[in-house]
Amino acid sequence: MIRLAACPVALLAFAVSAGAQTANTLPIFVSGQVTDAFRDLGCVRITSRASTFSSATAAANVARINAWMSRRAASGRDAILYVSGGYIAINDTLGRPMGENRTIPGYNGGKPFHALPHGLEIRCGGGWANGRFGATYRTNDRTAGFVWVGDTDKPMIRLCGHGNRIRANLYGYPYIQGADVPKKPRCRAAIELVQPPNWTPCGHHDLAVTATGFDKAINIPAATRTTHCDHLLFERLLTRDCLTTFYADNDQAVNHKFNLVEHYCPRGVQSTVFDYQQGGDMKADMVTVTGNYGATVLRLGSPNENLSSYLIDGLSVDRALLKSTQRGEGYFRLFELKSNRGPCLVRIRGHMDWGGADVSRPDWQNGGGEPTVLITPSSTSTRDVALDVFGLDLETAAKYPR
Repeated sequence: MIRLAACPVALLAFAVSAGAQTANTLPIFVSGQVTDAFRDLGCVRITSRASTFSSATAAANVARINAWMSRRAASGRDAILYVSGGYIAINDTLGRPMGENRTIPGYNGGKPFHALPHGLEIRCGGGWANGRFGATYRTNDRTAGFVWVGDTDKPMIRLCGHGNRIRANLYGYPYIQGADVPKKPRCRAAIELVQPPNWTPCGHHDLAVTATGFDKAINIPAATRTTHCDHLLFERLLTRDCLTTFYADNDQAVNHKFNLVEHYCPRGVQSTVFDYQQGGDMKADMVTVTGNYGATVLRLGSPNENLSSYLIDGLSVDRALLKSTQRGEGYFRLFELKSNRGPCLVRIRGHMDWGGADVSRPDWQNGGGEPTVLITPSSTSTRDVALDVFGLDLETAAKYPR
C-alpha cells in the first residue's frame, strides 16, 4: 500500500520538474544538442513583410548564426543547427572565421573568409521545397531554409573541412512570393567547397539540397584544383534556375555519388547539369532534366589519370526540353569533351521522353543540327563512351553503342 501511494507523488514531482524547464529555457549549447535558429539564436523568420528579409535583418541573422558556429568550433564538440518551419534571410556566407592568415591565393580576393566547422550539421525541417515557388508560398509554408539577399559574388555556405551534413532548401535570390521565377541576379553558389593551404582535406560530406537561383548550385572552384574534394554523397540535389547544378575544377574530385539529381533549366539560357573541368570519378543513379530551354548533361574539361570515370545509370529527359531545342531554343547535349588529355570512361543510360509512350518515334535530333555528343579536338587517345539512351538520334546511338 505504501509503494502504491508513493507512485502518484513521484509522478507529480517529475511533472513539476519537467514543466519548470520551458521551451525557452532549454540550454543553447550542449554536446550533440540541436540548437534552433529561431528559438535559441533569435533569428527572424521571413514573412511577407519586407523588414523580415531586409539587409539589416539578414546581417543580424548571419551574426547570430556565425557567432554560434564560432563557439561550437572553440568547444571541440559536435552540434546541429536546426531551422524549424520557415526561412531565414542572410547576406553573407555562413561559417566561422578561418583566421587572418588562412587565405587562398587567387580566391576571395586574397582575403580571409568564413567556413563551416568540421562535423557541423545544418538541418532544415519540413522536407523538400518546391523551387518553382517562393519561400513563403503556400506550397512551401511547411519547409525551411535560407534566402540570399546579399551581393551575388559570394557562396551561401562554404565547406573547408570534412564531415559536414546539410539538409537544406536554399534560395539564391529574394524569392518570397509567387510562382514565377523572379528576374534577379543569382548568388554565386549554394555550397562552395575549398581547401586552404596546410588545412585538412575537404571531403566526406553528406548533402541533400534543393537550390533555386544560383550560378552554380555546388561549386568546387579552380583555386582548389591542387587540393582534395572527395567522398561526397548527395542524397538529393534538386535545382531550378541554376546555370550549373554541379561544377568541379579539382583533380581530386573523386568518389562522388549522386542518388537523385533534378535539373530544371533556367529560362532563355543554356545550362549544364555536371561540369567536371578537372578530375572526376562519379556515379549518378537517377538524373532528370526538364524545362523549356537547352541543357548539357555532362561536360568534361581535362580528364586525367585520376580515375576519370563518369557513370549515369538512369537518365530521364523531359519532352518539353526536347521540343524547345528542336525549335532552336538552345540545344540538348548528352556529353561534351573539350580536351584530348587522357582517357575517360563515360556510361549513360536512360530515356528521352520525346514520343511519350509512342515507341514508334525513337529518333530525335536537335534543331539546327547541333550534335548530341561533341568531342573536340579529335584525338587518338583511348575513350570508352557508351550510350544506352532510348530516343537518342540513331546516328549517335550507332557511333557510341552500349
